[in-house]
Amino acid sequence: MLSGQINISIAAGINKILRFLCIFFLMSSVHPEIFSQWVIIALILQYSIFLQAGSPFALHREASIALGEEDDKKIQAIISSSLRNYFFSLFALFFLLIFFNYDYLLFYTFLYITLINIGNLLLLQARALFEDRKAMLALYADSLIIIILTLVLVNEYSIKGLLISFSAGSLAYIVFCRPNRETMLRSILLSKAELKESFRLIKYGIPLLVYNLLLTLKDTWDILFVSNFYIDSLALYSPTQIFGNGVRVFAGLIGIILLPNMAREFGRSERVISRANY
Repeated sequence: MLSGQINISIAAGINKILRFLCIFFLMSSVHPEIFSQWVIIALILQYSIFLQAGSPFALHREASIALGEEDDKKIQAIISSSLRNYFFSLFALFFLLIFFNYDYLLFYTFLYITLINIGNLLLLQARALFEDRKAMLALYADSLIIIILTLVLVNEYSIKGLLISFSAGSLAYIVFCRPNRETMLRSILLSKAELKESFRLIKYGIPLLVYNLLLTLKDTWDILFVSNFYIDSLALYSPTQIFGNGVRVFAGLIGIILLPNMAREFGRSERVISRANY
């Protein structure tokens, strides 16, 4: 089982490298003023995940715990709740973009963030449930799609081309990692019991949300500062983000192996510290 998780980390590492190269290709193909718009879109994507109120962070942990407990009903409730919270976040994202008068490639930006977030959520679900084959197929299919479409579209369509490429790649996660029909149908129910499950997942996710929000602020405070107070310098400063982001993503690959295994072991043993987790 651990070898499967290592293979996923390799597939995810290849995927991250190819995404880095695609963004670097865009940066080398357009003027700095245009690339700075991509940096803003990437920033919106980074913060949009927090509109899900911590559900993705809790899903990664709680689904693995439920797997260790061999509680299929709990697993279904967690996955359907995370999807329901995701749907609510879409409405929040749309209204925030309208409220702040964001109009640069609005449709393509919204499509990109929508598909990236649902794709990542479903990939987290597959990792948490140790569905290694699904996760690897999704990662490799995404890698193939984005590299081909980037080479075809970016030179002609610039940022729009990269948004389309990454959006199309995320469809691979939806195809390979989609939950079963019963879970999907349950995710659109708005009964009192189902909403209670959604709030329960949010409660578990809030501490993880705060932690990840602080990390994101630590990594992005500079571009936020420049984009708000030194707008004229944004075009010159924005290319520096690609290198910092390219390095940071690899730290997250360690969590692909550690988090699901530790959470599943906790579900099996009901002990925070165990020989297996140590």
